[in-house]
Amino acid sequence: MLRNLTIYIPTFKRHHMLPFIIEYYKNTNATVIIADATADAFSIPPALKSDTLQYLHMPNATHSERYSIALEMTKTDFFVPRADRRHQAAEGLSQCIQFLENNHDFDAATGIWLSENLRPYFLIDLLSSAGENNNPYERLINHSLSYQPSYYTVQRRSKAARVGRVIDMLSSITDNPYVVEYLTSFYFYLSGKTKQLSSLQGIIQDMNKVEDYSQQWPKTPLFLANKKFVTIAFSHIARELDTNRINMDKAWLAFWKASKNFVEWFYLSGISTHTSLVSKASKMPRFTILEDAYKNFGNPSSGTANEHLLRLFMTIFVEKNVYFDDVKHLFNKTDISEIQQMLDMIYKCRNAEQQQ
Repeated sequence: MLRNLTIYIPTFKRHHMLPFIIEYYKNTNATVIIADATADAFSIPPALKSDTLQYLHMPNATHSERYSIALEMTKTDFFVPRADRRHQAAEGLSQCIQFLENNHDFDAATGIWLSENLRPYFLIDLLSSAGENNNPYERLINHSLSYQPSYYTVQRRSKAARVGRVIDMLSSITDNPYVVEYLTSFYFYLSGKTKQLSSLQGIIQDMNKVEDYSQQWPKTPLFLANKKFVTIAFSHIARELDTNRINMDKAWLAFWKASKNFVEWFYLSGISTHTSLVSKASKMPRFTILEDAYKNFGNPSSGTANEHLLRLFMTIFVEKNVYFDDVKHLFNKTDISEIQQMLDMIYKCRNAEQQQ
């Protein structure tokens, strides 16, 4: 089913989740590479061992180091990173591969993400199809107005290799994972097209139940509002852009505009584009930092501000009013079955965590 796919799983201090994740993919024929930065190694149960499973114990290794090693080991044509809390559906991965095999002008593909309570993530952004524009500069700017995470898409291996080098370069100038994620997504959309499919991609486990990096999020806008930092970041990213297809002057203008759009969105919304962080808003000292970053730009254009405010209104509306029954018609019987399997896996992961 997934013979031509490598699933890369970076993990840290979440050994209780690994048996259930391994079991889920065991019969899919996908190559699974687990890169574990935990001090103690994970012992794979004998019943779960297979020729397609590779476990790397890399204590305290950085994300970029683990990503690079996983890519070096990848022999398949397609590659997908899978955070241990982002449960990707086997059928959804298969549909992404099928699309990419038949559409060589696209570098990556993804589907619909659901939360644990089965509400759709990023629905407004999903409907924008920002990644399908043939113009790379418009594609990036549209992406910055309707953010859809690019990191967890199914990618051609050649694209993933370039993304890996970008992550490595960006990680050398900041350890903020959100800054690395957002700027990598800028490269992702500048360098090629991404297809947004209407099939199931997976379920995101509630971040309130697992350890995350949310304490680093408040500083993110300061990086994106700092023109000197963004200029340095672009100089690194530009090395991985095809100069035969990309005009660097236009690319820089789009890159800086995208950074401004992100900061304006953060400021005007007062919330993270990560819906799961909204519940933590009262604990996060965001506004002083956001105001400092926002002052670097002056007032946004009325057109941009209106787009942000409309997106904010629609995001809040969707969060409050759109339920699984509203999108259920998009999924086939296999998707529905996989949703139940993934919810069972999340329950087992949480139960194992509580028993530690």
